[in-house]
Amino acid sequence: MDRPKRKHIYYIACIISLTILPIAFIFFADIEIKKRTLTVLPILLEDKNLSKKFPKIFKKFSFPPKRKYNDMNFTGDNQKDKIKLDFAQIRMVKFFYKMMT
Repeated sequence: MDRPKRKHIYYIACIISLTILPIAFIFFADIEIKKRTLTVLPILLEDKNLSKKFPKIFKKFSFPPKRKYNDMNFTGDNQKDKIKLDFAQIRMVKFFYKMMT
């Protein structure tokens, strides 16, 4: 059985999109990439003389804040290190509780 030859049906929208869209993408992507500028994260440094300029505002707290550091030296002995870590945990809980109230 011989079948008759069929005509090729071309889907015009597909042909247009396959030819025009890549060209449009390259053109607009090139424009968009050229427009962009490099951005950086702004860094603000605090002025240490603010407390002298505005003493009423800085009456309750000082700048930079005064800090207390506890040095803990770990020896490798598990029992002594656990005691030191428990002490540090208690100190931190007290500190945060004091901050919240």
